[in-house]
Amino acid sequence: MKNMVVKLVLLSVFLTAFGCSLSLAQPNLHEAWVVECEDGDTVKVKLTEKPDKLEGIRYLLASAPEKEDCLGLEATDYNRDLVFGKQLWLELEPQDGDYLRVHMGDRILAYAYLDPYGVDMVNLRLVQTGSAKIDVRDVKDDTPPSDFKVKYLDRFTQAQIEAARERRGWWGECDDYKDSNLVIVFAKFWGGDEIIYILNRGEEEFSLISNWKLIDEAGNEIIFTPALTLGEECFLPPGGILRVHSGPDIPQEYSLVTCGEAEVDFYWTRRKIWTNKRDTATLESSYGNYRYEYKGG
Repeated sequence: MKNMVVKLVLLSVFLTAFGCSLSLAQPNLHEAWVVECEDGDTVKVKLTEKPDKLEGIRYLLASAPEKEDCLGLEATDYNRDLVFGKQLWLELEPQDGDYLRVHMGDRILAYAYLDPYGVDMVNLRLVQTGSAKIDVRDVKDDTPPSDFKVKYLDRFTQAQIEAARERRGWWGECDDYKDSNLVIVFAKFWGGDEIIYILNRGEEEFSLISNWKLIDEAGNEIIFTPALTLGEECFLPPGGILRVHSGPDIPQEYSLVTCGEAEVDFYWTRRKIWTNKRDTATLESSYGNYRYEYKGG
C-alpha cells in the first residue's frame, strides 16, 4: 500500500508539471506488448484483445528519419530502448469495425504510452529529443483541432520548438542549416489560421525588419521591412518565437506586429497562402546571405 501511495504522489507531480490533474487509468487505452521495432517510428505489437495477431503500429504526429538517412539508426535504437519487449498502452481511433490505419492499411495509427494513465507518450518523446519531427497526415481546411490525427498538436509543436532551440538530435547534426540561428521550426499549412513558427535560437536578439522574406512554393512572399512595424525598431529576443499567420480565420482587425515580446504574432493576410500537402516554407535574406527551408510533413 505504501508503494502505491508513493507512486501516486510521483505521478501527481508529473501530471502537475504538464498542467494535468491526477486521474485513474484511461479506459479507452488498449494494452499491447512490443515484439519488434522496425525503425524509429514503427513497431509491431500483440494487442491484448487480439493476442494471436501481430499488428504494425505507426506513431502519430512523429516521423523519424529512415535508417539510411542521418540519425536513422540512432532513432531506431532510441525507439527500441524505449519500448522493445515492454508493455504499451495505445490510444486508437475506431473506424469501420477496425482502427484508423495508414493509407495502405498495413499499420494502425496510434498514440503510444508507457503508462496506463496516458501521460508518458512515446510519440512526444521522439519529437522532444529530436529523434523525429512532426508529421501531420491527411488534413484539410475543415479538419478541426479535436480530430484524432492532430488532437495533441499544440504539445508536439512546443516539444519541437524545444528540440530545435537546443539543437537536439536531427536539429543539430542532420539539419542542413544547423548553423542558422533563425529557423522555421514548424508550419501549420492547413485550416483557416495557417501558422509558420519561426524561432530565434541564437544568443542575440534578431531584428524583424532586416529585409528578410518568407516564401511559399508558389512564390507568395512577404518581405519584413520597417514598413511592417510602422518604422518601429523590432527585435525577436533569444529563444523567442515569431508566429506568422495567414488565412480567413485571423482577426478582421489586427495590428501589424507586436514588438519586444518572447512570443510575437504577425498577421500577414486573410488569404490562404499554403497548400495542405507538404508545402515548403523558405526564409531568405533580401541580401542573399541567409536561407532556411522547412518541408511540411
